[in-house]
Amino acid sequence: MRKRGVILWLAVLVILFPGAGFTGPDETLTREITYLLNTIETTECAFLRNDVSYSSKEAADHIRKKYDYFRDKIGSAEDFIELCASQSSMSGKPYMIKCGDSDAVPSRTWLKIKLDEFRRDNKFSY
Repeated sequence: MRKRGVILWLAVLVILFPGAGFTGPDETLTREITYLLNTIETTECAFLRNDVSYSSKEAADHIRKKYDYFRDKIGSAEDFIELCASQSSMSGKPYMIKCGDSDAVPSRTWLKIKLDEFRRDNKFSY
């Protein structure tokens, strides 16, 4: 009888507070991809695509278009990085990111670092 009461109480909580304290995989994925896109768009770094330099805004717009195209194939933030933000679909050349006077680094590397930082900083938010 006590077990039924606990189950009933939990059901009431779920109905009254849907999603409270529970972040599903889709919500987590959306948060991570949104964070990565915002990071790309707001950085002061240059993005090199097929050896041409683009502003962060232009890069974010391009990657959003690729995300819209590949959305149904993306099951993780890592998939997003690989399919949308790592290399040219046409030439196969890797995207590079150049910040200030530092050497350009592959966007794959830069974005994975940013994703790791986000996950570390938000591990209790999910």
